[in-house]
Amino acid sequence: MFKAKTVVAFLFISLIFSSFDARALTCPSFPYTLTNGTTADASQVMSNFNSLSSCIATITSTYASSQFTSSGTFTTPASSTTSTVYRYRILGGGGGSGGSGSVSNAAAGGGGGAYAEGTFTGVAPSTAITITIGVGGTAGSGTGNGGAGGSSIIGSPVSITAGGGGGGAGGAANTTGGVGGTVTGSPNIASVTGQRGGNGWTNGSVYVGGAGGSSQFGAGGIGGNTGSGAITAAPTGYGSGAGAPVSNVTTGGAGTGGIVIIERMTQ
Repeated sequence: MFKAKTVVAFLFISLIFSSFDARALTCPSFPYTLTNGTTADASQVMSNFNSLSSCIATITSTYASSQFTSSGTFTTPASSTTSTVYRYRILGGGGGSGGSGSVSNAAAGGGGGAYAEGTFTGVAPSTAITITIGVGGTAGSGTGNGGAGGSSIIGSPVSITAGGGGGGAGGAANTTGGVGGTVTGSPNIASVTGQRGGNGWTNGSVYVGGAGGSSQFGAGGIGGNTGSGAITAAPTGYGSGAGAPVSNVTTGGAGTGGIVIIERMTQ
């Protein structure tokens, strides 16, 4: 036999730790009302506990987030309504860095992808929304420039685009880093232009390759230098630009691809 006070405390703690993401969805009343100072039957306790577990499972499935690192389709749940609110986060692909290709050159880093976040509503249940993920920009070859990162897009009826970062320049003693991506479309709560890639530069016998632009989901790559012409570190995460080589290293680095995350916020 269990004291009701202990049982209620246990169920309350379980609810706190298991339904932290409950948002607007609430659990129904328990099958049995247990009051302090009375003795509860084990079957009543288990019935209430099973009711709580079922509610938590419903919350978890209802508010599961969808993460896209490759292009696909987000379909609004059949259980949603046109009043359901969704939160999104979107990031474009990072730019590639240029190739150096000569002992006296220093290539530039790729720019970071643009980022935006916001909410949308008014979408009918079971609506398919096309998701496009921007790929990372290609590495510059020889003395060529790096490729631009691709745009990430949440399609109609949301219609927002996070542009990819520009490719870094290659094949010269002093080069210009790729521009950061920009956001177009609405709705958005906040948007951030991608970080610009670092310039490549030389000063006498000193050579420094440009760093890649960082993003909200990753760090830009680190360029080469006089001691080591090769790229020091590749970009990490999503939407980050590549660092660039110096001297006679002919191949730049590739940027990382973008990402889209969509979460259901209300019933």
